[in-house]
Amino acid sequence: MPRPTDVCVLALLAAGSAHAHHEAIFGPQSSLVLSSPAFVSLQTFSRTTVSGTETTGLVSAGVTPFSFPLSFTAIVPATCASPPGKLAREVIILGTRYRYDLGGEDGNFLMGVAAVDLPTGNLDHKTFDGPLILQGAALGSVERRPFSGIAYAYGRRDPLKGNNLFLGSGLACTPFDDAATGHLFSLQIGASYEFYTSGTELMAHPTIVFAPARRLLFFGVVSLPIFRDLTDPAQTDRFRIGGGLLLLLGSNPKA
Repeated sequence: MPRPTDVCVLALLAAGSAHAHHEAIFGPQSSLVLSSPAFVSLQTFSRTTVSGTETTGLVSAGVTPFSFPLSFTAIVPATCASPPGKLAREVIILGTRYRYDLGGEDGNFLMGVAAVDLPTGNLDHKTFDGPLILQGAALGSVERRPFSGIAYAYGRRDPLKGNNLFLGSGLACTPFDDAATGHLFSLQIGASYEFYTSGTELMAHPTIVFAPARRLLFFGVVSLPIFRDLTDPAQTDRFRIGGGLLLLLGSNPKA
């Protein structure tokens, strides 16, 4: 079963892309699909099984250097497994994103993502001795205040641990969104149907998003199993939990 860098899925959904309210976030790969043109992020995700707990922390950043909405992202994660409590480097992830605005509300857009995992970690193999891992995602977002929603597909090709495919959607209600101060509070629910080499599972992702200041977001998420058909019970997630902060910068260039 993949580690938190593979399987944590959550949806950050709210109204208005000035605060990057419409997001599909994939664990430590979450920064790959943030719609904000530039950002810095600190996040952590954990998964618990009968074998123990694995926690992944990451630092990530993204930038849109051109006048059109093509962005680039770098993600640097590390994982601690307990037992035995050893900290190990994960692979560095480099990605690119293209956002196409659909008009109307800022949260109406399509997005395509491509990324590669460089074999820089030492968790599953010696540094620079592992395969290149490819990722891709497609995301559609719609907004009608105070409600919003997304649908997404995410795939990961990993010759070492097997391929993954996530199909998901999410809805959000944002009862408080003050454009003058940037304060925001959003309640969200997402679901993902996840395919692995060992089987499939359906997960629910209740999420809270809070913005205490303009362009600063905090989030917390718990992922709970609804249905699963996996061949290795010892590697089955009992639950997942995640959280972090996002500092959002810039304004979205128009396609």
